[in-house]
Amino acid sequence: FPAGLRADMTVNRETGAALQQKAPLKDLDVIIKDPLEVAIDSHQVQSINRLLGHVEAFGQRDHLLRSRPPEPISKYLEHCSVGIARISLEEKRAELVRAWWRHAVEGIRIVCKIPKSRFNKEDLQKQSRLREKYV
Repeated sequence: FPAGLRADMTVNRETGAALQQKAPLKDLDVIIKDPLEVAIDSHQVQSINRLLGHVEAFGQRDHLLRSRPPEPISKYLEHCSVGIARISLEEKRAELVRAWWRHAVEGIRIVCKIPKSRFNKEDLQKQSRLREKYV
């Protein structure tokens, strides 16, 4: 049977800019112009479902790992005798504690499969900063 197929491949170089933007190194676009029939058996369907489950679990763990603050709270528990440095230390510690609480809440949301609000204040601010960065 005659069928139309078009495949475009884009390859990016491993430059600092590409890695910073997290651009994919290889991208393949396949367009099939006519309907395509595929015959798969139940074992293949089970394998695909298992693979999708692993991909979803990996995505959840990856998201949780990315929301984890980079520093432990214990780093800011040391006492400082200088007044100005102590105030700065207290502010950093308070912000870090807030970040750990946000991480804990995000972990609960992911584990309990609670849907995320579309109009979350922090996400809107992050999207706004990202838009300003690229514009």
